[in-house]
Amino acid sequence: MSLSLFNSALLISLPHWFYAFIWLQPKRYINFSKTYLSLESHPVDTMALIATILKPIQFLSFIFWYIGTGAMNNLYDLSIWSYLLFIILFGIGQILNAGIYKAVGKDGVYYGIKLGKKIPWCTGFPFNVVAHPQYVGSVLTAWAVFYILYTPLHAIGLQFFSIYIPLLYTITGYIESNY
Repeated sequence: MSLSLFNSALLISLPHWFYAFIWLQPKRYINFSKTYLSLESHPVDTMALIATILKPIQFLSFIFWYIGTGAMNNLYDLSIWSYLLFIILFGIGQILNAGIYKAVGKDGVYYGIKLGKKIPWCTGFPFNVVAHPQYVGSVLTAWAVFYILYTPLHAIGLQFFSIYIPLLYTITGYIESNY
């Protein structure tokens, strides 16, 4: 199965549309999750479940685009410096992502503040390093993957995704900061 760049980009944006809906319309989301999803769990738990389902859709849509475009990168031909850069970007990204969960927990990550949970304000790590650390961590992780998978055949698509993914997170962060 292969996906066009457009279709992959559309699927990659799905969680961001979902997050915007919840952030901007939390009462409608709560009603929707109780009425249509028939789940007895708290809306935060429902959001976490849906977000967890959307992540593999994002990843697989990227992989199907990448594989469908042709030649694969031969990871054996990469220099030690390529692997080192990958490890650094990926590692920092995952440290920031893990730091968010440790700092605010599932309730904080999955919009508990908008969905009726009391979330303690956190100013320590990773919030003292960068604004929106989870989003910065996700972008760094994506950039690490794009870098390690680079081939001339994939150059335009990877350059597009290298800008598109941070743009999605920037818009999501803007919505969270301003609404």
